[in-house]
Amino acid sequence: MATERRPRRKNNSGFMLNNQTLLILVGVLSAVLVVLLVISGSLINHDTTNPGSEGMNSVGSQESSSGSTGSTGSTGSTGSTGSTGTTTQPSSSAATQPTTVPPTAPPPVTPSGGNYVDVGSGYIVEVVQTNIETFDGDTYDDYSHPTNNYLPEGTVDYCKKDIIYANNMKYVQLRSGHRVYYDKKVYPFPDGYYKMIKEVKQYDGWLPDHNEIGVASFEIVGHHSLLTLDTLWKAPFYFETNQSGYAKPNAGSGRDYEVVSLNATYIDITFCYATVFEGAVNIPSGHPLFKSAEIIKNESDYTLRLFLRKTGGFYGWHAYYNDNGQLCFQFLNPTKVTAADNKYGVDLTGAKIMIDVGHGGVDGGAAVMFCPACNKDIMADDLKSGKCPTCRGKVDTIAEEANLNLMLANALKAELESVGATVILNRTDDSAITINERQDHLQEISPDICIAIHQNSNDTRSVRGFYSQFFTTWSQPLAKNIFKYTKESGIYTRQFVQWKANYFLNRLPVCPTVLTENGFMSNADDLAGMMDAEVVKNKATAIAQGIADYFLDINK
Repeated sequence: MATERRPRRKNNSGFMLNNQTLLILVGVLSAVLVVLLVISGSLINHDTTNPGSEGMNSVGSQESSSGSTGSTGSTGSTGSTGSTGTTTQPSSSAATQPTTVPPTAPPPVTPSGGNYVDVGSGYIVEVVQTNIETFDGDTYDDYSHPTNNYLPEGTVDYCKKDIIYANNMKYVQLRSGHRVYYDKKVYPFPDGYYKMIKEVKQYDGWLPDHNEIGVASFEIVGHHSLLTLDTLWKAPFYFETNQSGYAKPNAGSGRDYEVVSLNATYIDITFCYATVFEGAVNIPSGHPLFKSAEIIKNESDYTLRLFLRKTGGFYGWHAYYNDNGQLCFQFLNPTKVTAADNKYGVDLTGAKIMIDVGHGGVDGGAAVMFCPACNKDIMADDLKSGKCPTCRGKVDTIAEEANLNLMLANALKAELESVGATVILNRTDDSAITINERQDHLQEISPDICIAIHQNSNDTRSVRGFYSQFFTTWSQPLAKNIFKYTKESGIYTRQFVQWKANYFLNRLPVCPTVLTENGFMSNADDLAGMMDAEVVKNKATAIAQGIADYFLDINK
């Protein structure tokens, strides 16, 4: 084939492209293009597999995350390896990738043994509240059990994609066997109503096929023993005591975790999916809470067993991820107090006590109104449109629970401070606090005990009396002491101490927490006592004496 040559320009110092040179140049450019395409495909594949390298270094997802999943802190573990052979140390930098990063999402495998359940593949649930309550995964009831544990913010796991609808609530089933609320009713808000606030979020993604645990430190910090662990990712865990002395555990709606005997000798923390456990928890001699530790290799995970120094001597715990992404367990040590020659026989200097003042603001709680036309008291629950149900006339407020609670809380605060205690009220005026704010406040303060102050009411006006209610095993001794001295005071004609699951703050495991119902506003005699300053002081004295004896008891 004939090819026409392009004439050369005059005085041109460049070079001329002949056919051979042109073909070589095209070939080189084609090769460069192929290399660029290969590199580009590799980068795209890498971003799809492990997005968000700054915030998600061991969890892949199709949703942008703020870094609350998957990061790890530095590993500072020393000592012997617990029940393991040659293993891989958990990652020591927040930027370190998991042991193996597959090019595509791996199909999750349901571990054998334990409480694990098959939930399918490729769908992740993440805890977005400070702590969330868990339920038995093999049931669809809404029963809270003190044998279930909370999971901290940032926890992730595979889950069933379909929401579980039961008991007018929505739940999510985790592969670990936990069942959690999808959202929860939170109240009161300024408009006086509640809102459904999400407990978790869900998204497509993948997780590592195993977890790795490393002991970073175990130390006493203030009133607590702090265990800090490095983890490959923020997997769920189970927290259990071997307490067995319950009245009617796991009895459906008739369940009763009233403590018959305090017989726990250890606590177990089982780390779901953990196939590596590095380091040892070295308990120092004379530790106030624990005497030894053991690492147990299970079929598909590891359990850390911490033996209590005293049978039944456990006082509360809290779990969270710190700023380095490390999993922290905070155990409450028994508070040191000394006997003293004062009104209560104890010096409470150093003891930190929180008083949860019930209701407030738009949530006034129970209320008693008075109808001048009918010359009678009326419970607010009986009012229709703010008018007397009998004559439809105007009514006046006699008493509101929120104000009565604050009156008793201030009296109790004064009694406890008189013997050296540090006392924190979660409200000091007529302001509203949501249930989530109350929970967060308790966890932030981490007191030695918490007392909730409420007043009761009933449709039957003759019902009256005092209740001391608890939920966790370690709250029972405090509840019994408060009941004992309230009964001895002779203020009420009827007194009760009981296990009760309906108060959200009691269910938090942070510290011994007791809800007191200080009489019935619906009963005329009880109501008169609530409004009498001298009677209120006597009530506070009885509760304070129960608290004082509790602190003396745990120091024996």
